[in-house]
Amino acid sequence: MKILISWIAYNNDFQEGQVNPSGPTFNYHSYFFEEESYDKHILLAAKETENIPITRLQNKLNSDFPKHNIEPKIISIDDPIDLKEIKTKVEQIILEYSDGEIDIFFSPGTSAMQL
Repeated sequence: MKILISWIAYNNDFQEGQVNPSGPTFNYHSYFFEEESYDKHILLAAKETENIPITRLQNKLNSDFPKHNIEPKIISIDDPIDLKEIKTKVEQIILEYSDGEIDIFFSPGTSAMQL
């Protein structure tokens, strides 16, 4: 199984409260997801209070790309610049899928999330 893991990019994936069709996540699904032959996209969000935007993004992606398997995961992170906390929580997700081939796109988010 080939899996893509990435953070939701709140400042770029949304525009005026709506999914931004020019945002990085939507663009990735438009141009690269099928080309890279992914079986699943695990979309990470950093706080439970932000679940509405991730649900909105997942619904839009499911609507426009019905063949793409998108799984949102909300990670409770107390400090978005605490590398140790982020690393520990993301490692748990990576270990869940260690049987598969995993690509990680951690560009969106804080510098610590990118690492």
